[in-house]
Amino acid sequence: MAAAFSKYIRTPAAQPKDTPEMVAPPRYHESYALVGTAFDYCLRFCVAACNNGLVAEQPWVAEIALKLMEQEDELPPSLSLEQARKGVRRARELYREFLKTKVFTRQLARAALFIAALDKAYRTGPETVVVSYLRAPLRYEVDDCMQLVRAMPREMITAKRRAALNPTFGEASKLVHGADADFVIDETLIDIKTTKYYQITSAQLHQLVGYRILLAACEEGGSTALGAPTVTHGAIYFSRHAKLERFCYADLIDRRDFLTLARWFINHVADDPAEVKARLLRIKSAELF
Repeated sequence: MAAAFSKYIRTPAAQPKDTPEMVAPPRYHESYALVGTAFDYCLRFCVAACNNGLVAEQPWVAEIALKLMEQEDELPPSLSLEQARKGVRRARELYREFLKTKVFTRQLARAALFIAALDKAYRTGPETVVVSYLRAPLRYEVDDCMQLVRAMPREMITAKRRAALNPTFGEASKLVHGADADFVIDETLIDIKTTKYYQITSAQLHQLVGYRILLAACEEGGSTALGAPTVTHGAIYFSRHAKLERFCYADLIDRRDFLTLARWFINHVADDPAEVKARLLRIKSAELF
């Protein structure tokens, strides 16, 4: 798949000349992937708090995971369904409180770590949930989330017309195992990277274009990222550097090449000829960039 995307997508020849300072270096712990997922939640919380009345939300992945767990005949002995319910419910309570107070607390950061750990039940199955992440204090991980929140530039998450949190791409998301974006601010789709490496890669740009293809293929009303303004830019937020790299889709790929790549991609991921035809018609008629 990478070869097909590379054929059409233009990757910047050089990295940014001045690599920004890492303003939120990782704290000492062994749960960096967990912190990355938890910060995705934290940032979405902040987007919602900064854009009262504009935000279009999707259910949390952790809430979907909880529903799947409730449908399971048997869960791993160490994984308590009641504890999962209480943790998700508590996270919602703290989130609602934050929307009112605008004060991001350590309790909310810990709740974000809880629901981030629960995400695994949806993505890779209940047996892959690390139960200690649901029970332990995770003080260092909470410290890490808090400094990432403090470093985040508020102007980056302040919308004029639209803020969409964790948008899926309707039925088109199912073609790629439930893919969703991190968030959309006005005309920009933003992907979060919580890594100490400040590097723009071809894979990251391919992901941004892949999201744009799925959005164009989405049925009417299928995504909170649809509508005005049209998504014309993709961006990567390097959270440990508090730096946003923003790209105009038209600079990454020509419209004709976008349609060609989209045709190949949909044929590659969809099995039903009728679905392929319907999605390609949507892409062809979609307002792009």
